[in-house]
Amino acid sequence: VLYPQGHPSLRRADQRVAMVPPTPRPEVPADPIAALGYPDDTLLTGEVLQKVRLVCHVTLEDIADRTKIPMFTLRCIEGDQHADLPAPVYLKGFLKQIAGMLNLNADQLVRDYLAAYSAWEAADVRSKRW
Repeated sequence: VLYPQGHPSLRRADQRVAMVPPTPRPEVPADPIAALGYPDDTLLTGEVLQKVRLVCHVTLEDIADRTKIPMFTLRCIEGDQHADLPAPVYLKGFLKQIAGMLNLNADQLVRDYLAAYSAWEAADVRSKRW
């Protein structure tokens, strides 16, 4: 018999997936802020978020795959490109998902990042008024 377990194209998808061994993931630090040598009260901006992601050995693609956040939005978050970010209600949800993947305090990340976003928004509104 050529295919004792049946033709590969006729096997169920979950059987085909089960054949692929999972890739081991590097250990994410319990406190990535401390792993970077930053104090606990560090403001979590896009730049700090990028450094935390790198110390956790997580790529933007990993975050996009697990959370379904668009790559463009992830790059804008890390680059503090506030003009290209979605509405704050969506941004808040995205930040909570990112915090979960990177072992960060979600409330602190949302508070710090949205404070910077609000400051930018206020400055942008004032600049458009004049």
